Order: sequence, then C-alpha cells, then structure tokens
Amino acid sequence: MATVDLVDPLDPADPPGEPHRPRDAEDLAGTSGRVYADPVTDLVHAAVSDRPLDEVVDLITALERSPQHTRAVVDALRAAGVDRSVEDVTRLVALLTRPPRDPAGADETIRAAAAHRSVEDVTLLVALLHNEPLPPHCREEALRAAATGRSVDELVELIDRLAAHRPPEHLLRAAVDQARTAQETQASGEPPRHPRPEPERARASRGGTPRIGRRRPAVRRTPR
Repeated sequence: MATVDLVDPLDPADPPGEPHRPRDAEDLAGTSGRVYADPVTDLVHAAVSDRPLDEVVDLITALERSPQHTRAVVDALRAAGVDRSVEDVTRLVALLTRPPRDPAGADETIRAAAAHRSVEDVTLLVALLHNEPLPPHCREEALRAAATGRSVDELVELIDRLAAHRPPEHLLRAAVDQARTAQETQASGEPPRHPRPEPERARASRGGTPRIGRRRPAVRRTPR
C-alpha cells in the first residue's frame, strides 16, 4: 500500500490561532548557514571603496541631507577609513573637514582607521594627519581611538613606532612657533610680516674691513 506524507501548512513554531510569523535572518541562517547582508550597506561599501574621493564626499554630503540615511552615512565613513589607502584616508579627512563642513565630519573615518587597521597603517596615518593643515582634534581622535581599541601589545608597538618617527625637537619647536605666529597674525588682522633680506656684502679690500651695501654699477668708458 502506498503512503503519502502530509505536510502541515502551518509552521509548527507558530502557536495555534495566531498568524504566521515570517522567519527572520537568524532563522534563515540556521537553515542555510548564510546570513544575507543589508543591500544598502553593501552598496555603500562598494561605492566608497571604488569611487574617486570627490565623489565619495558628494555621496556623503547628499546622504547627510536626509535623516533617514543616518546609518548609511556612518557606514560610508567607516568603510572609507578601513577600505581606502592611508593616503586616501588623509585626503578624505581634509575634504570632509573643509569649511563650511563640520570640523568633526570625519571623526567616524578616523576612529575606524585607527581602531581596525594595522599598527603600521596607524603610525603612517598619525604622521600624515600631523603634517596636513587639519583641525588639531583630528590627530587627537586618531590617538584616542588607537589607545582605547587596541591591545596592550599593539599599544607598545605603536608607541615604539611613533617614537621612532618623531621629528627632532628643534623642528617641533620651529613648527609650533610658526603656527603660533600665524594664529596671532590672523587674530590681529595684520598682514604677515616677512623679514627683510640682508644687504649684500661686498668683498673686502686688501687690508680693510668688508663694506656693506649695494654694488655700484660699472662705469662705461667711452673712447676719446
């Protein structure tokens, strides 16, 4: 005698008398072993990873105009910090913090790069952020993210690398003095002062002292 297997059309997990509940991503993962990612997240990651930096900034700016795309903006900023090269991350930070944009507009990118990239990349990132004319908090944000998101061994390695790449003390003092002078000049509204060039020193005559002043043009003698 042939037998027929009957399939209950109701999901056994659903209590009797209640409507059928669609299975979520965890249920699907349990049956197939694969979780399907959000297509919006995948699209944002692909765009940020492959498109030119100017277009990435345009994309982020356009997404920021709508509150419903807040999550997409965060995904784009973090993907850029992890997927792009360190040089691209530095240039992107400069573009995202350029007025009239918010100076903190690239913080998510900086934090993602400092927390998830290799120690070598973080060392290069900190050095590049220090050399670029960026808001001071950009470099501070990178150091803070690395300090809180790294293991102790990684922190020791990062400290060694940063100490090895530290510029000499006299260059640091010169850079600080130059930046302070520029800030004071900008605050006072005065044009920057440029030092006068020193007068040319004429060659000393025999047995005499060197004369300071401009050289006189040679006198042209006309034949008689």
